[in-house]
Amino acid sequence: MASNTKQRHRFGRDDLAKFTQAVLSETGIDDDDAAIVADVLVQANVRGVDSHGVIRLPAYVENVEEGGFNPNPDVQLQQLNTSAFAIDADGGFGHPIMMDAVDESICLAKKYGSSVGAVRNSNHIGMMAYYTKRAADENCITLASTNVPPQVAPFGGTDPYFGTNPIAYSVPSTNDFHITLDMATSVVAHGKVLEAEKEGKDIPKGWAITETGAPATSPEDVNAFLPFGGPKGYGLSLFVDICSGLLSGVGPSPQTNFLHSEPSTPMNLGHFLFTIDIESFTDSANFRSQVSSLITDLKSISAQPDIDEVNLPGELEYETQLERESKGVPLPQGVIDTLSPLSDQFGVPFPDELE
Repeated sequence: MASNTKQRHRFGRDDLAKFTQAVLSETGIDDDDAAIVADVLVQANVRGVDSHGVIRLPAYVENVEEGGFNPNPDVQLQQLNTSAFAIDADGGFGHPIMMDAVDESICLAKKYGSSVGAVRNSNHIGMMAYYTKRAADENCITLASTNVPPQVAPFGGTDPYFGTNPIAYSVPSTNDFHITLDMATSVVAHGKVLEAEKEGKDIPKGWAITETGAPATSPEDVNAFLPFGGPKGYGLSLFVDICSGLLSGVGPSPQTNFLHSEPSTPMNLGHFLFTIDIESFTDSANFRSQVSSLITDLKSISAQPDIDEVNLPGELEYETQLERESKGVPLPQGVIDTLSPLSDQFGVPFPDELE
């Protein structure tokens, strides 16, 4: 497949968020929930995680229209004990429900030192870092994960069983950004392949395999993604399925449903959170200072010949955020072409391109 070098057009962050929120509100979702979903999507674009940005909006709309997403869920919070809770999302948008879960986990951790929570019967939640960063803003450390439909082969296998099963954490510091790791337990997130397909690009060898187990270079030939680091990513993906899937009650990845190919069926995803209140263990200001000293030590290490400098998890995304907040969010024409029909369908003006 030939590479596509189409120009990227830039749009204002707030303009994209307003458009996304307006479209979602037209589908019947509560305005406050629509604002949260829009912010999660656009913030992904701002941080350079375009695979989890507004490219997802058409699929969300289709899932509401076809019945897969419940626009007005009856969300139920169950307190399991003093520091553990569960949430039944009733098939609603995962983003506002995950926000509720993070806020509940922070509240309980502030009281008891730590907390654990699980969400069941949920749908797509977008960029995981959005939620862990919220906890870091409150001087907490949150580890979060979610299971998703099967796309990743177990180590040594050829057929998918696990989802890309992302896991994320954020740690506050006195620097301008939180240390934030947000990664799929596969070599690459599914959204990266979707992005390559939208832009007419091949994918690198080592991302995925065909039905015969050979390396896949075309998005159309992908049968399964590979776990990152071979058996290491496989082991982490299994752990995510156990915590997010089995503990929550939704089951492992094969019992969940796809966002794009099954719009009339709830995804039935499970999410998991473990939150630590830093102040319960040590002085939080001193802790943040120690983290910043750790960052300084790491960045003082000499870089390898082909590397500019040692970076921290979340640092490159923060640099991208600064650039895109200043110059606008770039969208390729292929993504614009999928968003423009929503403007016509719902009578919502598409944002003007920045000069």
